[in-house]
Amino acid sequence: MLTWHGMTLLSLFFLGAQRFLYKVAAEKGYSTTLTTMVFVSSVSLMSAVLLVFQRSAIVQPLFFIALSIVNGASFGAATIASIEALKRLPSNAALPLIRLNTALVVLFSIVYFGERLSVLQIAGIILAIGVIFLLMGFNGTESTVQGNLKGWLFAFIAFIAGAVAAISSKLASQIVEPLAFMALSYGVGTVMIVLLKNYLPQPSAHRSVRSSIALGFAMGVLNFVGFYAFMKALAQGPLSLVAPITGMHFVVAIVISAFVYREKLTAIRALGIALTVVSVVLMRL
Repeated sequence: MLTWHGMTLLSLFFLGAQRFLYKVAAEKGYSTTLTTMVFVSSVSLMSAVLLVFQRSAIVQPLFFIALSIVNGASFGAATIASIEALKRLPSNAALPLIRLNTALVVLFSIVYFGERLSVLQIAGIILAIGVIFLLMGFNGTESTVQGNLKGWLFAFIAFIAGAVAAISSKLASQIVEPLAFMALSYGVGTVMIVLLKNYLPQPSAHRSVRSSIALGFAMGVLNFVGFYAFMKALAQGPLSLVAPITGMHFVVAIVISAFVYREKLTAIRALGIALTVVSVVLMRL
């Protein structure tokens, strides 16, 4: 049986691989709605099927339902916003900004759970905020930044929604088996995507439906393993440590993206990524 630290590292790898598939969806121009709906619904279905073979009690059913709704809605919003941001921004610019929501999660864990914040963690949070300004304020010329305004807006939505999803996951990990939470939470996310499908941007040209479904299912498998490990780690370990470590999964996605799509890594973006990694490491010390 893996410790909470081992579960966290497992989550880091699988979630990083899944985040790379966001970039694939963006590069191929697949429908955000279809890909995300298949991804989220497949996790819900896999969790529900496995839950049948596992008996688990829910301590606070109403609180559990409320957390599932909040988590499903926030995770769905973060997923959609991440893909749309990656359609407009390079992964080495969008992903570090999105994952800096670790700072919000750490602050919440200190206030709500009473986890102590070391001097190094404070330094990490300050550095994280500085990286946001570095990536957004010095990302080329002024016209380039303004031209990507919609991309930065989607990245910011993913930033906030991701923090809400992580916090609600920690709360749920204390009262329920992960499979039950995942089945209901991802089910809520599926419903939200269906309701919003007419308002989401669609690709200008027809793309293969089979390819979109296959990619969405691949996302689902990777996320199922990664998120289950994340929930197990949260049940055993402190949120202020688990969240920053898993928050580094964007590095996995960026490295794969740079290798597969040969994205240009400017000096400023490279510095931003490096400082992001430093800030996350500081927050886990």
